[in-house]
Amino acid sequence: MHGAEILLQPGVFPRLLQGLWVTVWIAGVSVGVSIPVGLLVG
Repeated sequence: MHGAEILLQPGVFPRLLQGLWVTVWIAGVSVGVSIPVGLLVG
């Protein structure tokens, strides 16, 4: 199986979108925590 063929399998694309959402959520939490901590420490 090569490249884009994997994306055409059933159920793969929704899992990718779910993983993207988890990544965005983690990044948002990290930014939300790091700004106040950075202001306090700085």
